[in-house]
Amino acid sequence: MTEKYFFVDYENVHQAGMKGIEKLTENDKVIIFYTPTNETLTFSMYKKMIRSEAGIELYRVQNGGKDAINFQICTFIGYIIGNSPESECYIISNDSGYEYIINFWKGRNADIIMSPNILKILQQEIVESSHNDNTFDKILKLLDFSEEDRLLLCDIIEKGKKMYSTSDCLYIKGEITRKFSIDVYNSIKPYI
Repeated sequence: MTEKYFFVDYENVHQAGMKGIEKLTENDKVIIFYTPTNETLTFSMYKKMIRSEAGIELYRVQNGGKDAINFQICTFIGYIIGNSPESECYIISNDSGYEYIINFWKGRNADIIMSPNILKILQQEIVESSHNDNTFDKILKLLDFSEEDRLLLCDIIEKGKKMYSTSDCLYIKGEITRKFSIDVYNSIKPYI
């Protein structure tokens, strides 16, 4: 099975970038680059990290100036691609400066994907690999929905469809956002 490497620019995304880390497998590696000024972690995120089956490495980047983390992530990606070109590399960041390395490697037949968090990558993989009708259920499972939450969500969607005869209505968005979050709405929007 192909190894996946998630390079987390913690200085840029902080804990929000690691959303979904607990859903990774033993074939996944998470490499977190952080600086001395960004060494905080909540107990909640710590619990998710120790529940994760992924290999997790921490790299403390001494303050080497602007873009120090970016340079180290780019170097590490080159090392991984050079030693195991079949590996998949993901940059977890919102920094548009990474587009240069993504384009560089794309021209050499190595795809690198950037995302603001790990969960969005996992959701996209489900969408791309799913050829049947249970994609919606897979997304809900990935979001750790209980059966009660699933039923509530389905009820909101059905009620919205009946009231407005369309699945893309403000009622559905408003109710899902109010009862759950805007992230939940954005995750399931393509399937309603």
